[in-house]
Formats: sequence, C-alpha cells, structure tokens
Amino acid sequence: TIAFIIKKFVACKTPYEDEMGKCLIMQDDEEEKEVSLLGLNSAMLLALAEFTDATGGNKKYVKQAYEIAQWIAGCQHTSKGGDNPRGSFAQKVIFDPLGAVDEFTEPYAESRAVFAMARFINVMEKYHFTFRQEWKDIAYGGIKYLVKEAEKSTDDYSTDPFLLHSIAELSMFHTADLQPFLEYSVRCSELASKYQIRQSNGKRTDFVGSLVDDSSVTASGAMSDGLCAVFKTLLLHDRKEEAHDVLNGALLSVAYQLQSQYHPESAMYLADPSRIIGGMHQSPDHLDMAIHDSQHNLNSFLCVASALEYTARSRITW
Repeated sequence: TIAFIIKKFVACKTPYEDEMGKCLIMQDDEEEKEVSLLGLNSAMLLALAEFTDATGGNKKYVKQAYEIAQWIAGCQHTSKGGDNPRGSFAQKVIFDPLGAVDEFTEPYAESRAVFAMARFINVMEKYHFTFRQEWKDIAYGGIKYLVKEAEKSTDDYSTDPFLLHSIAELSMFHTADLQPFLEYSVRCSELASKYQIRQSNGKRTDFVGSLVDDSSVTASGAMSDGLCAVFKTLLLHDRKEEAHDVLNGALLSVAYQLQSQYHPESAMYLADPSRIIGGMHQSPDHLDMAIHDSQHNLNSFLCVASALEYTARSRITW
C-alpha cells in the first residue's frame, strides 16, 4: 500500500516558506482546482515513520518522509501577528498561481500533523538519521497552540488522542518546559475517570468501561487511545502510580470495546460475513458500523497492547 501511495506524492512548494517538499495533490471538485490536505499528508508521514521503526531502521522511505515532513513544517504559522495564531497550521493549500490557503478545517488535522512530526523525529533520532533540528520547535509550537485551544473548550469531556500522543512523543526529546503539557494530559485522564463507567452497581455490566453519556465504541476507542498516551507520558515523568490508574481505565475501556467486535457467530447473519469479521459496530446494542469506528478502536488496541508489553518487558510492578 505504501509503495503504491508514495508514487502519488509530487514536489510542491510549502505555503509559508519558500521551500520545496512533497505532498499528495488531489482534485477538489468544488474548487475545480488542485489542493493538498494537511491531515492526509500527516497520515502518510506517520505511516512512513512507523514503517521505518517496524523494519528496524529500513531507509527505503526515509527520503520521501523527510520531504513530506518539510512540506508539513512549511504549513505552520511560525510568526506572531496576522489572522492565524502562532503554532497553527494551514489545513488546505490550493495550488493556483497565487498559492492560496483555504479556511478549510478538519477534525484532528493539526494534532495529527504534530503527532506525525514528533513521531518522525523520534524515529530519526533512534536510528541516528539526519533531520532538521528546527522541526522539534515545529512540534513543540504546534502542541503549545493546540493545548491552549483545547483548554478553551466548554465541553465537559472531550479528548484528542493524537494531541495526547504528541505530548508523549515530545516528552522523549524536547528540553523545553513540558509541565503545562503534562498537566493537560493529567487533566484529560482525570476527566476520563470522572465520566467513565467503572462499576456496574448491579446495572448493565456490559456497559462498564464506556462513557456515561456516550455508549459508542468510537468515543471509548478515542478515550482509551488517549489514556494510553497519557500512560506513556506519566511513565516518562516518573509518575508510576498515576500511570497505573490510567492504564486500568484504558483496559476497562478496551474490554468494553471488544464486545462490539464482529465475530463469526454475529457476522453470519449479514450479507458478506467474511468481509465484516473483525470490524466494530457502534455499541453492544447498535449494529451500525462506520470505518472510523474500527480505526479508533484499532489504534487503542495496538497502543494498549504495546503498553502491556512495555510493562512486562521493563518488569514494572505496581
């Protein structure tokens, strides 16, 4: 899949810096122009970083990843003043003679961008590959902006797992003051604890692990994925007891999520059982399924499994 998609990336100028990188250009039918989306390019950079790490430092796609990272870095507003906050990103670039930037916004696009940058930097450092040191400041500035924006939210509980993963990755390499980011991560975990059903009280034991006001596995998947990221951050800051409680919350959520996975005995009644097995339906009592239901849950399953492997390998005792 990577080999096929990477061929679609072409040389393109960054919107705010007079540099060239690589990005995926697509046709926007509404604009009737060619555009490139921050979220889509960030997802590809993250995939290339994970491929490099999973293959033990294989350099096959490092050059392409470097060029995509350069384009993403050039999408960030790095100066004060103007209409755009410092640290935010252009999320849609229109390729016309003026190189316009659209006001288009996409959920998670900016947090996915800083997560991809931070993860890519860590993989490059792990295998002693060359990268631009200023990209660390791109990741830091993006997280600083996103944390400030998140703290303005009036929602009782909302979580952005990509932002929480960004903070965990940043904690591994940045020497600047990370205390505000750590405090934000802890607040997210405290809110999760407040709004997560952790005991049945004799009612609906199958809903233990879900959120009080949202029984969807998508919401639970985003929560457990975010909690898993907070777990990593807390361990990096030597706050083991808090990390243990956070991991327990993530495990409760995963147990709830797994109830909504299609198995042969539930898929056999559908039109194409072999295609649906392994997917996630909306909740234990709602059989609708969307692709993002499975994506959020898969992310959380992989992260929690990695966390459990790490605790066992490091012989961490609670």
